[in-house]
Amino acid sequence: MNKKIAKWSLSAVLFLAMPLFVAAQSTYTPPSGQTITLTTIMDAVVAVANFMIYIGIAVAVIFIIWGGITYMMAGGDDTKIETAKKRIITGIIGAAIIIGVGAIIRTLQYILVTSGTLD
Repeated sequence: MNKKIAKWSLSAVLFLAMPLFVAAQSTYTPPSGQTITLTTIMDAVVAVANFMIYIGIAVAVIFIIWGGITYMMAGGDDTKIETAKKRIITGIIGAAIIIGVGAIIRTLQYILVTSGTLD
């Protein structure tokens, strides 16, 4: 009895899956899009870099705020005050590094685009 149920189940599954095999062969050709140039690649890289810079700045600001709140809540405890100062300094250094990287990326983009290298 179990073999009979297994055979019927397998037959039903194969019968129901048959349209999937037929649909696998398609005559659809995707429309041709724009050609990819170095300028479009550079624009995509700059867009991703700008997004990461915004995220990094937000994290640095949150770190500075977290250090400020920890400093206010320290209540005279020297270890908490030192921890808060380290957080604030780390946030400031992180923000400076992120802004520097952003400036480097924008400078490279300006140099490559205006010199005609990417055209």
